[in-house]
Amino acid sequence: MTTSKVGFPLSDGQAQAFGLPDDVYRVEGLIYREEDGTLVELPTTLAYEGLPIRWLDPAGHPDRPGR
Repeated sequence: MTTSKVGFPLSDGQAQAFGLPDDVYRVEGLIYREEDGTLVELPTTLAYEGLPIRWLDPAGHPDRPGR
């Protein structure tokens, strides 16, 4: 079984880097290839932890209009 959906909690440092008020946050989304938008399929049995904040693409990022 595979999925393209990922979810992980933000660390306190990541939440602060986004300017979020003190609280507990979780990011949910999809992983896809930048080149063609194809969704990446990941095994559902793997746990992905410690994703760096640079993997996040805040809404309205000036280098990626329309995403």
